[in-house]
Amino acid sequence: MAIMKIVQTLLQTRDSHNRHTLVQRDGRIISATSSINQPIEEENVLQFEDSIGCRLPEDYRLFLMNFNGAKIFQELLDGENIGGGLELFSIQEIVENLEYMDTRKQFLPIGYVDQQYLSITLEAIEKKNPNYLFLLGNTDGPRPLQLNVEMFLDRFIVSQGSAFWDWPIYTAKNSQYTDS
Repeated sequence: MAIMKIVQTLLQTRDSHNRHTLVQRDGRIISATSSINQPIEEENVLQFEDSIGCRLPEDYRLFLMNFNGAKIFQELLDGENIGGGLELFSIQEIVENLEYMDTRKQFLPIGYVDQQYLSITLEAIEKKNPNYLFLLGNTDGPRPLQLNVEMFLDRFIVSQGSAFWDWPIYTAKNSQYTDS
């Protein structure tokens, strides 16, 4: 699967101080950092799957067994990490975040991005639907992304941490780039 190459290539783009230079909207340049966790044994993934009652998608299982979480494009200001970017949870962090999901038990929170949970819908896993990712905001209903973890990571990294999932709603007519 390409997920290994995607993450390894991301890590190769850091400078000697673990920093990425990213081009953002409006030509803004920021400095960001990325880090990955230590791998986890397949036995731990199997135990977690038993606790939630289903097998995780293969691309996500591979990610957990090789990285067990990551922080990608965490913004730096004066050399200090001020957050943002994408946080993909370790199995332990998933378990900790499940308690915040009481009203949305059909979702498994696997990360946090753009002030929203990146989540796997358990229904999609059961139906073997490869488009299993959703965004869960504080007030909005679940938003299907029509993606899996591998595609999400690839697009997030290629877009340099931009909210690429919102791009289709902006057009030349309604964007801030339109001359009024």
